[in-house]
Formats: sequence, C-alpha cells, structure tokens
Amino acid sequence: MKLAIAISLALVFALPSFDAMRSAVDYDTCHSDLDTLRWRSDDAATKAEAASDAERQYKDCLDDSHNRSGCSLDRSHDESAKDDLESALDDVASKVRSVSSSCGFDLAAAASPDGARLRYERTKQRYCNSLNGMKGIAPLDSLYKQCRQAMSDQECRVCLGIK
Repeated sequence: MKLAIAISLALVFALPSFDAMRSAVDYDTCHSDLDTLRWRSDDAATKAEAASDAERQYKDCLDDSHNRSGCSLDRSHDESAKDDLESALDDVASKVRSVSSSCGFDLAAAASPDGARLRYERTKQRYCNSLNGMKGIAPLDSLYKQCRQAMSDQECRVCLGIK
C-alpha cells in the first residue's frame, strides 16, 4: 500500500509541464468561450436541420413534374439555408480556435487521429519517466505491476528496460 502511494505521489510530482500549462490558463475566459461554442454549435445544428428541410422541399418540387417551373423560390430557400449553415459553421470554427487559445488546449489537433495518438504516446512516456524515476526506491517487480495497470506487457518491458 505504501509503495502504491509513493508511486502515485511520484507520478503527480513528475508532471510539472502539465501544471505549468494549467496555471497559464484563464479559466473564466475558457469557461465563457466554451459556453459560446456550445451556443454556436446549437445554432449550427438548427441551421443544418433547416438546410436539410429546404433541400428536401426543393427536391420534392423538382420531382413534381407538374410544378417544375415553380421551383425557383424553393431553390432560393435551399441556397439561402445552405449559406446560413456555412456561416454558422464558420462561427463554430472561429470559436474552436478561440477556445483552443483561452483553454490552452488545441482542439483541432486533439480531434485528429494523429493528435490523439501523439497525446497517448506523450502520456505513456511521462508515465514511463515517472516509473523509471522510482527505480532504486521501489522493487522492479512492483513497478512492473504498477505499469501493467496502464500498459501492455511489451510496453512495460520496453518502458522499464526489462528483457
């Protein structure tokens, strides 16, 4: 039990870069920007629904062979709804950039497959560094068991330098 507590404390103190990043964040601005992002996302969702409805109405008009010539108003509504949606999506993208800045977290990079993989690799590396910092303090088999709670056998062997 004491060993697990010592390892946990070592892990907490081994992450100063995360703490430094957190202290640079203005959480009031981050919160406000996230609220605005939620509002803009809701607005974009409403506009996407309107664009879908307008497109369906225009296609229905075109499918009605008796009314083909009277579809110009439906076409205009369809184009306008899609323009409104594009504008709303631009607002969302702008606010994503603002949130990334104010919250100290790059949402666009994090959402990419490469970003998620890189974050996972950095987290594993910080964890390995913490475990390796405990060598000589804790028995290697205890560090290995602790490691196995988070990573595969092969990853832990590489991390801890076990053959």
